[in-house]
Amino acid sequence: MSITELGALGEFVGAFGVIASLVYLGLQVRQVKKGAEREAASQLIRSCQNAEFTRVMNDVFNLPEGLNRSELEERFEGQMDDLLAYFATWESLGVLVHRRQLELGLVSDLLSYPVIYSWKVARVYVEDFRTDSGRATVWEWFQWLAERMMAQVLASTRVPGYIVFGDWKD
Repeated sequence: MSITELGALGEFVGAFGVIASLVYLGLQVRQVKKGAEREAASQLIRSCQNAEFTRVMNDVFNLPEGLNRSELEERFEGQMDDLLAYFATWESLGVLVHRRQLELGLVSDLLSYPVIYSWKVARVYVEDFRTDSGRATVWEWFQWLAERMMAQVLASTRVPGYIVFGDWKD
């Protein structure tokens, strides 16, 4: 084998090594991303599984849709901090879904009803708050998330998991 042939073979082996390294790197990045998504989902579940959050969610579920700002503040007199923290959870989720840190499908599977109903209760309050504050961005990601979920529900012919997987075994 000539020096030229050995040089060509060396270039081929080097190029193959670079390609193999890039493929491996891609697989590693994918695994890290999946791990981060699992951790974010775990954090999501933990943040929504405490007595305070559940109490506020139950209070919201017992409200009619479309209360204005003063009506909602009256209903939550002395507890507005709790309600705003509850709304902030949906706001944060909206940002995380928009930035693709969490998948919309995962959040929707876990929390579509609470997010959608909470937005229906909060919508007029938020519009009033935006008008009063002069800031159109107040609770923007809460609204965005609820609207994505409502669109998904309207477009879905999804069969509930307890029916689809009713005969599931380990």
